[in-house]
Amino acid sequence: MSKKRGFTLAETLITVVILATVIGLSISPLLKTQKRQEYIAGYHRAVHVLNQAFSEYSQATAYKKYQSNKVVLYKKGDNPDIISDAEISAQTALDPGFIGEARLNSDETIISNLIKPHISLIRTGLADVRTPMAGCPDGASYFYTQDGMRYCIKYEEIGNSNNSYGEYYSYGQIWVDVNGDKGPNMVSTSINNIKDTFPIIILKNRFIPGYPIHEGNTSDTERFELAQKIYFNEQ
Repeated sequence: MSKKRGFTLAETLITVVILATVIGLSISPLLKTQKRQEYIAGYHRAVHVLNQAFSEYSQATAYKKYQSNKVVLYKKGDNPDIISDAEISAQTALDPGFIGEARLNSDETIISNLIKPHISLIRTGLADVRTPMAGCPDGASYFYTQDGMRYCIKYEEIGNSNNSYGEYYSYGQIWVDVNGDKGPNMVSTSINNIKDTFPIIILKNRFIPGYPIHEGNTSDTERFELAQKIYFNEQ
């Protein structure tokens, strides 16, 4: 009559180690995919929040009534011109981003006139060695929103830029770290290894995902296209 033989302690430990390794290898890609989707969702939310704020800002400051049927039209870099309702309608038809542009001509005015009145903030400040952020130079304005995201504004008039997505005039960029001060606090350099900090382009009448392109700068174009691929979740 034969005796049944069970597993030895060594065999049991080896089995547990193998199972743990297999499970670990299976979970790691899932966690990476989940984190990727969280970062991209945060990127989408940041662009939406900024555009929503701009929409509210435009409605509130498009024009201000003066005298009888006269309005003040704010033009970038100029003193306000008083023109008629007919003239403002004609100009707006030609260039929808014309109205309200003057009050967003620096990172400080973007925060004071666009961000603070229309976005719930935790705090604002100026970037320095104590508050480092990827892509954010010292002295640039930053702010935290209620959802924990951190934004840094780098206002800069870029000029006309041509790329595969069309031509635009950029007023700089906003970097957003979608999980605030939590790591890794890095800018993505590959579509296969997405980090938590992303660039958003400041246009005259909206914000779009991407990196501002200086004329003829190949690396800028590559950064722009990478940001677009990440935003639209391309593999």
